[in-house]
Amino acid sequence: MSRHLLPVEGYVLRERYLQDPSVAYELDRDELAALMSEVGEMEPIIDALNVLSGASVEQRARDIGCSPEDFHRYDDSTTVPVSDLVEASQSPWSWGV
Repeated sequence: MSRHLLPVEGYVLRERYLQDPSVAYELDRDELAALMSEVGEMEPIIDALNVLSGASVEQRARDIGCSPEDFHRYDDSTTVPVSDLVEASQSPWSWGV
């Protein structure tokens, strides 16, 4: 049984979503339905509904218009550690380096 959210709850969901669209993956179906009525059929909301439904990666990709490879996680060997970024940001920059 779905419950109806109060207008203030819809407003709060919309504001949370606008600050960070990944919040959609933390919501239940009722909250996602309320959010969709606030902001429309946005890709993170559609994908979060698919995740809740147990849709395949291929179905999720079709529904939001991307490639299944877009869902692959990065592996640590292909990412830069934050400590390296901090160190690089603190190093003086000069031409030709």
